[in-house]
Amino acid sequence: MRVRECPECERLWEDYTDATFAFMRLDAQVKMAQLRQEPPEVMALLREGVEAAAQCRDAALEHLKQHEATHQVRSAAAS
Repeated sequence: MRVRECPECERLWEDYTDATFAFMRLDAQVKMAQLRQEPPEVMALLREGVEAAAQCRDAALEHLKQHEATHQVRSAAAS
């Protein structure tokens, strides 16, 4: 549940979006490197970058979910 009036929701969504785009860019670089048949060392470094980007994306999503849950708790308490 995204609360548009909440600055923290907006910041966390922006973080998640940025992390997702970073992951997608790195993943595309890996695919291009595969097509170019880059050396194994280069591929290993690129894959490490993709894995790190995936972890950042997953962490950003988890922070977002945790924050959004606080809005649900407040809404339930107010009812």
